[in-house]
Amino acid sequence: MPYGPFELEITNEATKLDFDNLSEEVRTHICQEAKYDPQTHDIFSFSVAPRESLGFSYGLTRQQKKKSYAKVDRVLVQAAPKHESITFLGIHPTTTSVSGQNDLDLKGDILFELAIPKILKCQVKSQIKNKIRSDVYEIFSTRTNGFAQWIFLKNWVKSGGPFNMRILCSVPKQLGHEERVVTCDAEAQQKGRKINGIYRKTVRLA
Repeated sequence: MPYGPFELEITNEATKLDFDNLSEEVRTHICQEAKYDPQTHDIFSFSVAPRESLGFSYGLTRQQKKKSYAKVDRVLVQAAPKHESITFLGIHPTTTSVSGQNDLDLKGDILFELAIPKILKCQVKSQIKNKIRSDVYEIFSTRTNGFAQWIFLKNWVKSGGPFNMRILCSVPKQLGHEERVVTCDAEAQQKGRKINGIYRKTVRLA
């Protein structure tokens, strides 16, 4: 993991996964609300990763230190299909406590929204701020048919855990190449303050 100033990168093309090669844990969580059908369903994986932008992390100025990955205490990720015929049926990881227990009850509530006053920024919804306590959760996630969101909290970020997302999708076979995409956003924050982000990145579904 980087220490100093960084950029966030999102996968250009999602990887199609073989259901039978997934762990029992992943299969259970991603299929909690939909039985996997190999004829109509696909499972894709994409990732977000921080990359050091300067190539060094010593002798930083005060301003550079404020933009350093060492300051990050949560990473927000969201994905939404470009075409309305693509449906999200399940996600992984699901909400996970610091003790490693998974919450299988996904409510579909919006965790954060992308605000555009002057610059793009992800804003956590006020009504769930008290729920996403870093001493309780490592990951907080939600899903509907039309979007998925994850918040990776301090314990996960500081441990160097990967930001790997898996989505169970229904993607019509006749859908054209240009429409087989999802739009992704990711933002790194410190106590709600944006440090860096990448927005409206197109990720192609293989």
